[in-house]
Amino acid sequence: MDRRRFLTGVGAAGSGLALGVGGWVTTSDVELVEVNVGYDEPAGLDAALGDAATVGREFGFDAVTLRLPKRLVEPLAARTDIRYVEANAEKRLFDTASVADLDAEQTLPSGVERIGAGVAHENGLTGAGAKVAVLDTGVASRHPDLRENLGEGKAFVESDHEVGDGEDDESGAADVAADLPAWQDTDGHGTHCAGIVGASDNEQGVRGVAPGASIHAIKVGSDSGGKSADIAAGLEYAADSGVHVANLSLGDEDPSDLIADACRYATEAGVLVVGAAGNVDVGEDNTVVRYPAAHESVLAVGALADEGELADFSLTGPEVELVAPGDDVLSTVPGDEYEEHSGTSMAAPHVAGAAALLMAEGCSSDEVRARLGETATDVGLDEDEQGQGVVDVAAALGIAT
Repeated sequence: MDRRRFLTGVGAAGSGLALGVGGWVTTSDVELVEVNVGYDEPAGLDAALGDAATVGREFGFDAVTLRLPKRLVEPLAARTDIRYVEANAEKRLFDTASVADLDAEQTLPSGVERIGAGVAHENGLTGAGAKVAVLDTGVASRHPDLRENLGEGKAFVESDHEVGDGEDDESGAADVAADLPAWQDTDGHGTHCAGIVGASDNEQGVRGVAPGASIHAIKVGSDSGGKSADIAAGLEYAADSGVHVANLSLGDEDPSDLIADACRYATEAGVLVVGAAGNVDVGEDNTVVRYPAAHESVLAVGALADEGELADFSLTGPEVELVAPGDDVLSTVPGDEYEEHSGTSMAAPHVAGAAALLMAEGCSSDEVRARLGETATDVGLDEDEQGQGVVDVAAALGIAT
């Protein structure tokens, strides 16, 4: 399986709908399209709902996802009370993987040590009290390095394992039918990111950047797909649930207005949204940072290789604020195992974990973003490559190293 991509659209096969060019959804009888609509006035919402064949989701920030006849898209978009009409397109993951052997004793991964998190732990700072949402493919709920730290989770896509009725499990407790939550990860990407953020200090496996923080699995993608509306809904849920940090190790070169709305919504609620800058990919524009990381409300993170140079896959641009380790990063995967993954997907959760350490000490999201930038270490790269430098959370916490 290609771990770098979400595949087909959620629910498309089961509903007789199929993903077409640009994310459009059609049927054999009436050509319908699945779109995200942002509106300014209630009349705009009424118009959108009036045109809709089905309504998928309504958001708390003046947007809605629905299916409507394709011929009605342009007239709807032309209304002055409509801000945008966009395809509910799928997004991708930013990593590659390899199996790793692990010693019986706990390992402090080199990336966690590189950013000064080990020093923070030695000083009793673990991120306890901070809540980090990992918007991804879910998290392996039984992994020994993660199960103690898992808080409430939610699934916005159908699970690809048996979970009874497929509904989310708000409490994080096991599903009755399958003994697994709806946000269970069977892909591995989300579990790997979660381990970087906050694998627990349990004398085995690996230790994350913020081993005392609670991890909230928000499943917005899987083997069956990950769409803009699911990601936006996950961000809205994270903001409304009071999380402190949201990690987005996914994206696309095409911006989504709906996700931009959701990022602003979360930021205004006090959430620090951290995004992976994206990886070099064949056939795409490799001169621009991917969205949602490129949005102003998101802290964009690039990746360093082992020797401190820019990783050869890390995208660059003026949106990059920080860099963090992203090459051969050791972390958790389903099956109580561990793998080394490479990608900006791995760099972003280092920063999310660092943010959790600071927010656990009472810093606001704005203060965290500023302090991480001010204390970052210049590694001699161009500003478009490193932003303000590699994150140094010990310095950000005021701990002498």
